[in-house]
Amino acid sequence: MRGLPSVAVRQVTDLYDHITISVSGVGSLYPRLDSRLATMGYLSSKEINELRCAGAYGDIVLRYIDSEGAECASSLAGRTLAISLDQYRRIPLKIVAAAGKLKAHTLLAVLRGRLVDALVLDAELARATLGLNARLTLHDGTGIQCACRTGQQHSP
Repeated sequence: MRGLPSVAVRQVTDLYDHITISVSGVGSLYPRLDSRLATMGYLSSKEINELRCAGAYGDIVLRYIDSEGAECASSLAGRTLAISLDQYRRIPLKIVAAAGKLKAHTLLAVLRGRLVDALVLDAELARATLGLNARLTLHDGTGIQCACRTGQQHSP
């Protein structure tokens, strides 16, 4: 990272491997822009365009992901002081909170990329996500199970 002493950066990055619980949100770049990083002016229009051209669906922990939850190749990746997605996946409990139907595509990407262990959603996002894909299939071929309020298990 330019401008930051390597000792300070190292002190922060050394902590990443000791995180046991993460609570984060997601931002969306697809199909419409709904990311605080973009709407609050942290990203220029050129950077937003670069991310969209790289196939970015959204962001989680300052990393931009594609439809499968893999990090997009962009100039931002090397300029961002944030946990890597590989380190993030090793966190034992990853809680993601999100709201609004515009984030449905990003939420599917987060699920496909195995970037979440527990979800906190509003009903609008839950319905929109289920509507995008009536049955989600993860890379290992298992269906995602939903627990109903009655305690019964079913596949969406």
